[in-house]
Amino acid sequence: MKNLMSFKLGKEKIEIWQVFIFIFLLLMFIVCIFLGIGFLSSAHSNVEVNETVINDELGIITDFNRINNENYSEKQINEFKKNYKKYISDNVGLLKLDNMEFDIYRNIGSSIYRININKNKWFLFNNINKNSTELNELFVVDTDLKFHKIYYQTNTIVKDCTEDPNYENYKVGDFNFFYNKKNDYFYGYKSISDDYDSYFVISGEKLGINTSDYEKFFKLIDNNINISTNKTYKTVGLLLSDDKRKITINDSTSLDLVTNVNIISLRNGIKGNSNVINYIDLKSLDTFSIKEIFKNIDDYSVSSKKNGYLQYKYKNTKIYLKYNLKDYPDFNFSEGGINGALIECNDNTLLVQFDKVYTFASQEELEKVLESTIGSIIN
Repeated sequence: MKNLMSFKLGKEKIEIWQVFIFIFLLLMFIVCIFLGIGFLSSAHSNVEVNETVINDELGIITDFNRINNENYSEKQINEFKKNYKKYISDNVGLLKLDNMEFDIYRNIGSSIYRININKNKWFLFNNINKNSTELNELFVVDTDLKFHKIYYQTNTIVKDCTEDPNYENYKVGDFNFFYNKKNDYFYGYKSISDDYDSYFVISGEKLGINTSDYEKFFKLIDNNINISTNKTYKTVGLLLSDDKRKITINDSTSLDLVTNVNIISLRNGIKGNSNVINYIDLKSLDTFSIKEIFKNIDDYSVSSKKNGYLQYKYKNTKIYLKYNLKDYPDFNFSEGGINGALIECNDNTLLVQFDKVYTFASQEELEKVLESTIGSIIN
């Protein structure tokens, strides 16, 4: 019988086990080659991605999710957090609105214009207000995690630097931008109304962007600011983005910041200050503010010697009526006057502050007072 465990290759006798070892070693060699190529390709791909990110962002952070330990050192991130608290907010409260999208509505002539700002959410801010004719601040963050201010306003007068040799002119979308290379300063504007001299103006300096990349930066700005006419919005003011128009307080209560109110301004807390939203009730036209306090109601109420607080249930929500102790020493549900209301919000407190005192002579009148004050924002 033939030996099935071996065969001859020329004059050499080859054992079957030797063939298996050779095939195994050959397969391992091929696998190693593919793994090596894959590793090199992956490394090359990562470099390309990083280069693309830098090229796309032009030295500006446009996605704050990229600020993590994979892309930055612990020291850099700690410095970013420190500057964030300095320029934007030192809290993580419910009403903190640091990089949201928002709309400003302007009434020009017989038309209402919607100015949509920050739809791509790479501007940061610590406060904004509906009066866009004032100089308002926004912040951009560069890829070294440093903060830079840029300013916006609406104006009837703009600077035309076309004939100034110190400025380069860039026309991007409806924007007319000018860049001063020597001072690293930019200035841009776009028309709001075709019938009136009204412009949206934005400017900034020392951003550290390469001169050759400024046109791409201007395209980012143009894509983050949009102006259009609006026939459905009847009042002029500030409107929050969709995800911030109704803010959940608890399982049964939310703040409705769009249906019955016109927001005047909002401010993120800096250096221990509370987040504040100022608004006008569209029915009464009275002015109110919502202040976020980083204490529970018990801790906050006992610290006040001037005001008293009486617990009350309104729309299935536990609130505290705020009143002046000197004016109403015998305050109760049937007689008194209130200048605000506290709403529990987990471990924090929301103070809805009125701009005047609302008096009542019965619990029925108290209910009407609450309906005309906090009733416009509580659902």
